[in-house]
Amino acid sequence: MPLSPALSIGIVALALAMAGVFVFAAWCPDGTPRERVRWALVALAVAVVYLGVSGGLAASGALSDVDARPPAAGLLLLALGAGMAALAFSRLGGRLLAWPLAWLVGAQAFRILVEWWLSAAYAEGAVPAEVTWHGHNFDVVTGLLAVGLGVWLWRGSPPRWTVWAWNGLGLALLAVVVVTSALSGFGVIETAPRVVLPTTFPGIWLPAWLVMLAFLGHLLVFRKLRQPA
Repeated sequence: MPLSPALSIGIVALALAMAGVFVFAAWCPDGTPRERVRWALVALAVAVVYLGVSGGLAASGALSDVDARPPAAGLLLLALGAGMAALAFSRLGGRLLAWPLAWLVGAQAFRILVEWWLSAAYAEGAVPAEVTWHGHNFDVVTGLLAVGLGVWLWRGSPPRWTVWAWNGLGLALLAVVVVTSALSGFGVIETAPRVVLPTTFPGIWLPAWLVMLAFLGHLLVFRKLRQPA
């Protein structure tokens, strides 16, 4: 089922807003004006590649055959995930680590909006219950805890194990919804309807950009936690 205009506008607005946050995060840490502009342009290029390539392929219909083996959408998302993992340990990832741990954790609050959007999509019949909080997706817990833990980190000094635990839980919950969506989309499990967001525009921007940013955020928090306190 195609996304309604309201859902389409919502996912586009959220994806572009998070692209803006990503560019700002690369620009803001200390440095000369030239360095800050350079890193902002690098981050902008990353966002343009992720949004442009995924959106272009989906809009062209190149990802539409979910029964192909291997599925094009699956291969694309695996490639984007590998790229985001590499980015987390790159010089750009190192620059993002200049942000306090409180902000790296708190940034994951955007997942509350993602889960709200998925719930609205379920209400319109665009996605099955299994990938929303009506079914097996409890990723909203990650976003809600990110708010509280982020404030705690900013105003106090919680035990570091609490951040390790939150980060591990958030990554696990993200993996659950990603795997459930993949199994549904590629027909391994029966859901009504199948998850076809990764094959359509602008639905592709949820897994290809928003999920990737959540994944990046967890890797950065793990990297930050490994630094001396």
